[in-house]
Amino acid sequence: MLVVLFVIMAATLISLGFIAKSDMELACGRNVSLRMQMDYLAQSGLTHAKALITNPQGADTAALGYWTGDNALQIEAGDDYYDLTVARDNSDPTDRCTYNIQSLAYRLQDAQKTAQSYLNARLRLDPCVAYWAGASTTVSNTITVNGDVYCSGNLTNLGTINGDVFANSLTGPVEGKRYDVAEAGVNWPGFSINDFTPNYYIDSVAYEAEVAEPNDTLAGSISFISSLNLAGVIVCSGNLTLSDVLIEEGTLIVNGDLTVQGASNTITSVKNFPALVVNGRLDVQSGQLIINGLAQTNTMSVSAAAANVMISGALFVRDSGITDCMGNITITAAPMTASTKISPDSGTTVKWTPIGAAFFKSIKRQ
Repeated sequence: MLVVLFVIMAATLISLGFIAKSDMELACGRNVSLRMQMDYLAQSGLTHAKALITNPQGADTAALGYWTGDNALQIEAGDDYYDLTVARDNSDPTDRCTYNIQSLAYRLQDAQKTAQSYLNARLRLDPCVAYWAGASTTVSNTITVNGDVYCSGNLTNLGTINGDVFANSLTGPVEGKRYDVAEAGVNWPGFSINDFTPNYYIDSVAYEAEVAEPNDTLAGSISFISSLNLAGVIVCSGNLTLSDVLIEEGTLIVNGDLTVQGASNTITSVKNFPALVVNGRLDVQSGQLIINGLAQTNTMSVSAAAANVMISGALFVRDSGITDCMGNITITAAPMTASTKISPDSGTTVKWTPIGAAFFKSIKRQ
């Protein structure tokens, strides 16, 4: 009986050891599985942030001009969440195309964040077109481009290009590299006066643009934003002149030539709308022109009497770029400002962005 009891006791101890080991291995397996779930959730957070940075039309960009992230986000209902923090890289003030993203995934238990997975990533928008020319062109020595340049032809650079060039051929130095035009992935915006008249739409609601008479001159501080014209759109069916005009929030559409005169002219677009569309020639004859947003024109010239042309957003010139350029021009890519979302009718919505693609330069686990 003693031998039998000893054998039973030994078997019991061995069984308990196996059970304890199995419980430990099961707990380890659950921990590994939970860690993998949190890692994948944190990576999903990075993908979420990338999607809203490259397609900012529906994101809240009011705070700093770009989407800054959000907390307690979920893919599906449950206890698993992720927090996102987005900040533009300010190491280069002219670089609006690099963003730092922090993604924290966690399981919420009793109001405590457990099983945390933390990723820190650096996202680069590439290409991010600041200046687009629809034919062979020369960038004069008075032009500075902070961003990428697209040229549907041969590009000769005598100025400063702080970015890559997408062209059939390149003559002259640039900060980045030359790529084939097919690799850019950024198309001509193609806005016309017909997109805004007789009405334009926001979320299926019709709005009516303000009409400027052909051969008229706009001057002074102008704002046509109202409940009937929510984007402050101004349209002109012929030639138009600007003379010391300030359009703080609005879009100017000129179905003809636009002449810029006076000491200073400024156009700042509202979210998802272009700042300036000229279906003719944009001729800066004197003074200063500041554009915050997308500027689209068929042709463009800048005289020596022009003090400065500064565009923060993107400049798209359909024909052979900026010709007769004797004044100073600075074009800085600002993709969050230049991206658009236009509804020419109640059933059609067209999204456009100067961003061709984006990639993560680095992803680090903290």
